[in-house]
Amino acid sequence: MHHETRFWRTRMSGTLLVLFAISALFLSGCDTTVNETTTPEQPFDATGTLSGRVIDRVTSVPVSGALIRVDAQETLSARTGSGGAFSISGLPATRSEGGSTASGTYNLHVATPTGSPYREFYTAEVELVFGGAGNGEIGSGPGTNLGASVTFPLSKLNGSLTGSLFTVSDFNGDELPLIDQEVVLYQDLDLRYTADGSGVDSDRVRVASTRTGTDGSFSFDNVEEAASYDIELAFDGAPGQQLRSGTLDPGENPSRTFEPIDVSSTIPDFTATLVSPNRRADVDTAEPEFIIAFNRPVAANAYTTPGDPLSTSGPANITDDIFIDGTGSEGPTPKARRTDDEIAVNVAFNSTRDTLTITPVDPLQDGTEYQLDVGGLFNDSAGFVDEYGRGIDRLPGGAEINFSIGINTDTPDAPNVSVTDVTPEDRDYFSGSVTARLEFTPGDNSVPVREYEIYRRTADTDDAPGVGDDDFELVTTVSATNTSFGVITATNSATGSPFYGDDGSDYEPVAWYFRAISINGVAGEASSIIEVGDNVGVGLTSTTYLDTDADGTYDALRLRFDEPIPSFPTDASTFATIDGANAPSIGNVLEIDAGRQQVIVDIFGGTPASGTDTVEISDLSDYAGNGVDIDENDITIF
Repeated sequence: MHHETRFWRTRMSGTLLVLFAISALFLSGCDTTVNETTTPEQPFDATGTLSGRVIDRVTSVPVSGALIRVDAQETLSARTGSGGAFSISGLPATRSEGGSTASGTYNLHVATPTGSPYREFYTAEVELVFGGAGNGEIGSGPGTNLGASVTFPLSKLNGSLTGSLFTVSDFNGDELPLIDQEVVLYQDLDLRYTADGSGVDSDRVRVASTRTGTDGSFSFDNVEEAASYDIELAFDGAPGQQLRSGTLDPGENPSRTFEPIDVSSTIPDFTATLVSPNRRADVDTAEPEFIIAFNRPVAANAYTTPGDPLSTSGPANITDDIFIDGTGSEGPTPKARRTDDEIAVNVAFNSTRDTLTITPVDPLQDGTEYQLDVGGLFNDSAGFVDEYGRGIDRLPGGAEINFSIGINTDTPDAPNVSVTDVTPEDRDYFSGSVTARLEFTPGDNSVPVREYEIYRRTADTDDAPGVGDDDFELVTTVSATNTSFGVITATNSATGSPFYGDDGSDYEPVAWYFRAISINGVAGEASSIIEVGDNVGVGLTSTTYLDTDADGTYDALRLRFDEPIPSFPTDASTFATIDGANAPSIGNVLEIDAGRQQVIVDIFGGTPASGTDTVEISDLSDYAGNGVDIDENDITIF
């Protein structure tokens, strides 16, 4: 691994200042080539010289024997002498800078002497700026040979950091070593420097990692001196938790040994997950195998060592506290019972003790519902804990796992459905809710049924693909007893103006259908559809003569109804007549309101008598097909 960082440069009063960076290569033998290419083509004649020194960062003592190469080329290289100095000439310009100067960018590689107390490789990047040619034009003659002087400050790897990690058991209070966990060392290293060797800023670098031993110990050698450090615990690969921080002072052998560190608060919860089969699974074997995985090993002790599954005496262990619930309609009684309602199971850990397998001692009954109780996993007071003495924090879904044995996968018949009671008894277009008492019985076959699904459609039900059919949606399920096929009843309500819908949709009756789900989870065919709709006729709420042209005489009649009329004939005389001593005749429909509950019709001839004339309506019906519901007496016009 290596890093590349840039030298930043600034020109002031003809003096060239170079800001550069050094990135440490932390692995010996790494490929240090950066942009390993031939010398770039020279469009300009300007050249320059890079000179500098390699020194110890703390003592400023020169480092001799270091090899500096430009663009990984042996032809552009130099080795530091006894004074730590080097010089590399003939560096060509690679691009024009405004017509009077040129520049070149180069990758530098510093290889420290074998056996030196520094890192083996460093890399950096430098940009040189060259002055114009003798006649002021770049490329027209020999350029002014300018140079830059840089300093490479290197830090010794003299330091060491050692310590140990432990946790305190929640179970018995023992101190337990944290074994085989990753500990990571970070340091704030100056990776960018000015030309005089001063650090510009610090970069947090992951320097090394190690794993704790059987006693919880860890150790870091070859730690860079004079740089601040952080030590973090990355438990099971989780984000690091800081343990200790500080700075190693320079010296012959700077080191630090920490007191044992209690990391109890940094360890994640001990958890378990049901791997297979899923909850409410319908398994196709009478000898199902349940697998529960843990995020770290379970401690080996007297409680977590399985005992005789059929024994009801002796020391308590997990075999006593994990069993299959045998109560309810489980068919013939299995032989392997510990008590009247506990079916015995075998439990076994894998070699690493992070997986538990549970199987019934004897085969279970087909077509039967059961419940596996794994409450023993939560008995931390008895000893079901992890290797750090922590009890189970959770098992998704709880300690009771329902399942069924479904070797028979036949499809149940569609149930027979009927409605025995509907509330309200009288319903119109604007009814706010409808409640129906539903009765259904299984089909003719004998496939055990686990439950019935009830699907419902209202005028306000949006289409839900994959949930129901067309505009039906699953609204509830009704549990069924798999060995009894009597009449099942369910009450279901549709609210929110179910006949016309809040979304402005047209009238639609409320409808239900049903589907049986076998004990094996096989869905049957849908039942016939049951509908409940508007059963009340349209009411005429008011009639009024109108003077539409304000000439003092009535020329129109307004009719208001208590629910929408989907269709009004153009000729109003086909559905309305006026009775009176000298009543007018009815002509055409003049206006229909947006809600289709009010219509204005033309009248002519006769003499309209407000408060005396009456109107009769016929041949109109609502969306449900119900006709106008008017008493025997005519409706008086006002």
